[in-house]
Amino acid sequence: MNQIENMHVGEVEKAFVLWDMGNCPIPDGHDPLTVVAKIQMAVEKSGHVRRNGQISITAIGSKLTEIPGEDVMSRLSSFEISLKHSHHSALCFPRAVYIHDLDEWADANPPPSTMMIIDDHERIGWIASNLSDFEDAGYRILLAYPQRTTPLPRSFSKQWDWDALVTDEQETTTTTTSLVYSQGRYNDEHPLACEVCFVAVKSFEDFTAHLKSVEHEYGEWDRFACKNGVDRTIRENLPFGRSSEMDLLLTQDMDRRLMKRKERSCGRRIRLNPTQSKAILADALNLVKSLPFEADALVLGALLGACKIHEDAELGNEVGKQLIGLQPEHYVALSTLKALGNNWAEAEEMRKVMVEAGIRKSLHIVSCLNVFKKKM
Repeated sequence: MNQIENMHVGEVEKAFVLWDMGNCPIPDGHDPLTVVAKIQMAVEKSGHVRRNGQISITAIGSKLTEIPGEDVMSRLSSFEISLKHSHHSALCFPRAVYIHDLDEWADANPPPSTMMIIDDHERIGWIASNLSDFEDAGYRILLAYPQRTTPLPRSFSKQWDWDALVTDEQETTTTTTSLVYSQGRYNDEHPLACEVCFVAVKSFEDFTAHLKSVEHEYGEWDRFACKNGVDRTIRENLPFGRSSEMDLLLTQDMDRRLMKRKERSCGRRIRLNPTQSKAILADALNLVKSLPFEADALVLGALLGACKIHEDAELGNEVGKQLIGLQPEHYVALSTLKALGNNWAEAEEMRKVMVEAGIRKSLHIVSCLNVFKKKM
């Protein structure tokens, strides 16, 4: 007795279908609801979902407003087909889309249940190992794809040629299963989703309004820019001119990125050559002298520290003489500057004055004077 026969009486059998409408489109001239009925029949005829079972179908595409188009989307949605806007890329698709959706559905629907993937043969091959894991766990795996000669690495429960499946001229009998929104944690409440913008809604009107919105347009541009490494601080790289709303979003993003770049650069110490640093320090001293009030120890101390960093002993000596009158503890920095200028006699004199005044350096500070004497 197989798993299906062992199921409890009254238990509803369920199937989950992920359908890529870009790689497996509805053929021209075919009624979309007839194609959906053929998918239902394929699942039923596989022998795994019997009368009164439930089938959830999620149709995925990157340009749903064009393929299959708004009218077809509306008809599919009216029959409780979930719709998802998502892009195909070798880096994130189908794993980021398929495996997440399959895992979510499997959490709510333990085996024995059925999963069907309708997509390109190569793309299905990318997730074949994941599908094998589901099959080993007790799920039945059904596949439909445009026919290829290269076999998949594993033979799953049932496989169809997509073109033959949807163009089969045999009359479609009445289906015995019902279509329901995916019974995952979120899909049944928000069956229409845009994975580019992380938006999920309930109504078809809200979904199409989003796909036509400037926010979605910007989301598409953001995805493209991230994928291609576009420098969005350069105005010429941005798609200005589409609309005033889009221009505003692009400008805000550019300004935000420029501000972040400026903040990062302000945190770095810029290395200047001696000529550059001497000129900048001289300008700073002239600015201090031009102030309409006497510079206090805070201002002069900052300037003395800059002289020490850039090893400008001459300018530091001038600043230090003014500063010592305000805060004697700056003898330490001034003595170091004199040592940097090879004014050893004056440096020693400074040290004597410090000792007589009871001024001592912190014990954890290494004396630059001793370092320079050793180098001599």
